[in-house]
Amino acid sequence: MESGERRGYSKEEKMTLYRSSRTCAICEQEIVEIDDAEVDHKIPYSAGGPTDMGNAQLTHRYCNRAKSGKVELRS
Repeated sequence: MESGERRGYSKEEKMTLYRSSRTCAICEQEIVEIDDAEVDHKIPYSAGGPTDMGNAQLTHRYCNRAKSGKVELRS
């Protein structure tokens, strides 16, 4: 990763994903409140995954943190 490259997703990107689908990409259950969600890298940033919308998935906060760097790809 290049120095200065952004690591996290913006609130606007999170809202875009939430409006598109409220289904957690990991557990496939509904995300009722946007505050319960996080934007996750499909391919982890630490493994070279870019911070762009093509590599973004909406997850429950708990599911994302339990994932702990594992690659979870769901379509």
